[in-house]
Amino acid sequence: MSIPTYYGATGSLMVKHADHLAIVDQLKAELAGLRTGYEAYESVNKGLKAEMERLRSVRETMLCATHELGLPVDAGAQDVVDAIHSMQVRCAELSKSLKTLIHISNATNWEVHTCGEIDKARNLLAAMGKGEQA
Repeated sequence: MSIPTYYGATGSLMVKHADHLAIVDQLKAELAGLRTGYEAYESVNKGLKAEMERLRSVRETMLCATHELGLPVDAGAQDVVDAIHSMQVRCAELSKSLKTLIHISNATNWEVHTCGEIDKARNLLAAMGKGEQA
């Protein structure tokens, strides 16, 4: 921005009043532009901070999942998905076995000879069923 300059009779630097008002208006416009830019920066920065927090949360969840599944810390998302799928398959197999055991027990009255193990199997199967519904 160039400021028009004038020298008075004494040789001192002077600015005409009309030029002064134009300069003030120009500075106000520049300040408004800077404020708008800063507000945009703040908005983007806020969004980036929120995304960073979300990613930290996802990372923490992944670390917990890998630990719970007995996977190494550097396991990837596909490793976690594969481990969960493997556990689901194993649970389905156990559920099938428990149902078979209970069916045989019901058909043969075998439960009286199992010291409550069939009852434990029924409770476990019921708990597994609740887990599937959640």
